This record gives sequence, structure tokens and C-alpha cells, in this order.
Amino acid sequence: MKNIVFVNNPAATSGGALTILKQFIQQVAQKNKNISFYIFCSSDDLIVYERENIKIIVLSSTKNWMYRMYWDYIGLKRWSINNKIFPSMIISLQNTGVYNFKRVPQVIYLHQSFPYYREYTWSLFKSEERAYWFYRNVYKHLIHLSLTKQTKIIVQSNWLKKRVSNIHNLNVNDIFVIKPHIEAFDKQTQDDSYESFMFFPASGQLYKNHEILIRALSIIKQKYQMEVPIVFTLSRKSQYSIHLSALASQLGVDNLIDFVGDLSYEEVLEYFRKSRLVVFPSYIETFGLPLVEAASFKKPIIASDLEYAREALEGYTGVEFVRYNNSNEWAEAISNNLLALNHPSYSYEGEFDTDDKWKAIFRDILD
Repeated sequence: MKNIVFVNNPAATSGGALTILKQFIQQVAQKNKNISFYIFCSSDDLIVYERENIKIIVLSSTKNWMYRMYWDYIGLKRWSINNKIFPSMIISLQNTGVYNFKRVPQVIYLHQSFPYYREYTWSLFKSEERAYWFYRNVYKHLIHLSLTKQTKIIVQSNWLKKRVSNIHNLNVNDIFVIKPHIEAFDKQTQDDSYESFMFFPASGQLYKNHEILIRALSIIKQKYQMEVPIVFTLSRKSQYSIHLSALASQLGVDNLIDFVGDLSYEEVLEYFRKSRLVVFPSYIETFGLPLVEAASFKKPIIASDLEYAREALEGYTGVEFVRYNNSNEWAEAISNNLLALNHPSYSYEGEFDTDDKWKAIFRDILD
């Protein structure tokens, strides 16, 4: 008789969370045919992944956060009893576990790193910071409440493993590091041609730190008499972009910024191929996926000198790290890079052993 694994992720409706769920189905569920997976989700699009060993259960009303709380606390247990299907193991891909399965081992995939960045503070009274305040000050307690003695945790990086262990007082042997699957390694080809623009693939969040790049462009223009165009993957119409445009106009560099909007993954890869330089000043990340993608194209990179970036690019010879909040350092690093007549051939050997790590977890819990 096959082991039954419940995979709970009704919160994944779009973006990175939905990508994690799709990758789990493709990279884990489809490759472990000796296990029956029941995937509880919100997206009808996932029906295409149904197989003999994969059942997709699409839930309704998941946009309502009260319903999602009901589902995690009571709903999944009731579904299990009503359908007479009882799991050998539960995997939650949405940072918190489920309740009322006291004797069932759980694995929580923890990809929200905000609660573990204690060095930054946010204001509850500023609308643009309120969500950040919640994740930093409240969400960690919700995570903690969902942990049991049988819970194991998966994170994407070693730096986060250490912080999760310290904050929740967990044995490090119960926390596994599984890096996300990097499609760029499957699709990239060596291309020595490029255009003279910088590329910063990031969403419109304050901590992505677009402002520092705008200030650096202004310094470069004044100090080095250079105009350096940059591509932001932001819609020009968003409030965040309007603020950035106003700052760029004030500093006289608005003509250098290209807001290209949301891009498909293939379009992002094309910008990687064409760019002269990839910059990444973000100061809150879990893994720093764009850094690894840029390295897969052997592009020169300037990144924030922070734990996540150093771990993601460990061993990569084409990166320069600078302080995330120092515009003069960013200006100097960018200008030095662009003034270089040529770049050496960079090397990067990333290790992404997703299959082996999951198989080890299944053996540990199910055998």
C-alpha cells in the first residue's frame, strides 16, 4: 500500500509561491511514483499535473484569509475524515503547518524570511510598511505556534537555517536546506554579445532598494560624466514607480531608467543575456534567485554585501559586493565595471541536489 502525503498550499495564487508549488509537483511528486500525493491548492491551472499518484484538489474561497485560517485549523482535518483518506505525512509549502494532525509528521517549507531579519525595523503606522511590520513582528509567532515535536523544516539557504534554529529553538538536524530549482541552468547558452545597459530584476518593494541605484546613477553622471541606462522590471504606473520616477527626475537621471513592467520568465532570461551588468541591491531575500540566474549567464554582478548574496554566489568569480546603503560605493563599483575594457571568463558551479534531499526526507519519515 502506498504512503499518502498531503501537500497543503491554498495560499499560493500567483508569483513565487505558485512557482514553488509547481516546481514541487514537477521535481518531487512526479518523480516519486511510489507515494500518493494529494495537492490542496487554489489554482485550476494545476489540474494538468494530475497523474495516477497525484490528485489535485482545488479549494474555493481561498482569497478570503478567514477561510484559509479555517482550512488550516479545521478544514483539512474534516476533509480527511469525510473522505476517509488519512495521511502518513503532511507537507506545507506556505510557511506554517496545519493543525489537528497531532500524530502525523509534518514538513514545513519555509520560504518567508522576513521574520528572521531582525536588523531592520518597520512602522505599523506607515501604510507602505505595515505588511513588513506584520511579517517581522507577528508572523514568526504564527509559524512557531504551528510547530510540533514531529515537525521538520525546509529552507532554501544555510544562513536562514541558522536563524530559524535560533529563533524557534530547533535542532539543526530537523532543518533541511533545499535550494530552488534553477531553470536558467537548463536554458542558458553562452553569449558573448551584450548591450550597454544594467539590469535589475526585482518587484516593487521598498527593501528591493531601487532608490540606491537611482542615486548612484546621479553620482556617476556628475562625477564620471557617464550616462548609464538601467532596466527595472516595474510598471511605470505603480505608486512605487511614480515615486522612483520623481526621484530620478529630481536627480536628473529620469532618461536613464526603463520601466519594462512584469516580464515572462523567458523575457527575463533574454534581458540577462543582453545586459552588460546585473545589479542587485536588495537587503531582504531568502535565496537571491536572480543572482544565481545571472551567474548562470556568466554576467558581471554587483550585489549587496549580505549573507544571502554571499551564500548564493559562493565560488562565483564575477561578483563584487558593496554595502547595500552606500550610494557612493555603488556608483564606484558600477563605473569601474563599465569602464573595464573586457571581462574575464567567469566560472560558477552551483549545486542543486533537490531530488536527493527530498528522497532522504521521505526515507526518514515514511520508511
